[in-house]
Amino acid sequence: GKSSTARLLDTLGQSGQAFSIDDLEQRLTHEALDESEGNLAAASRLLGLSRAQFAYRLKKQQPGGA
Repeated sequence: GKSSTARLLDTLGQSGQAFSIDDLEQRLTHEALDESEGNLAAASRLLGLSRAQFAYRLKKQQPGGA
């Protein structure tokens, strides 16, 4: 099967339209969370981030976030 990284990169090709960096970050964080079944530490490893960095990015995506 495909590696997790390959599946994450496939996320980029699913939209036939342009997207912003913020949109890309949101898509990748949510895809990583789906892949890791909600495990923040595992999702952060998929993206090469620390758990704290990943949690910050999630919080930033929430209304009123950082």
